[in-house]
Amino acid sequence: MKNLYLIRHAEAENSFATKDIERHITEKGKKAIVRAVNQLKSKYDKPDLVLVSPAQRTQETAEQVKDTWNCDSTCFKTEKFLYDSDEQAVFHYLQNLDNQYETVAVIGHNPTLSMLVNFLTKENISLAPANIGIIEFDIDTWQALFQHIGVCKGVY
Repeated sequence: MKNLYLIRHAEAENSFATKDIERHITEKGKKAIVRAVNQLKSKYDKPDLVLVSPAQRTQETAEQVKDTWNCDSTCFKTEKFLYDSDEQAVFHYLQNLDNQYETVAVIGHNPTLSMLVNFLTKENISLAPANIGIIEFDIDTWQALFQHIGVCKGVY
């Protein structure tokens, strides 16, 4: 069994004076991601690996996830491609993961994450800021990951 948590970054500030990659999350966004993680942590295992976009807002979201879930910082990995990739790039990356990882989280952006939920499951879901989509796969290896084989266990 493999599990995937798709975490859309928390609400970001609207600023035309700041480059998109440098935007920070808002106080409202911090509270929303902490609330979502608190709902999850009693039902689901901590991720073994957390892949994070290099954008400031995803890095700050990752910090909130780490602190709220008491995750070890060594399981967090910044992946540059996550900033501007599409769902197919993320899908292929996941297919090449080391099978030691049972539960993987991706902290990234829309539309990529919502499109990935829809690609991996038969659902039609749009992730709002600070939403976490939980997908379960009845597979033993990440290499067995294919379209529509996941079951969406919920969105928090």
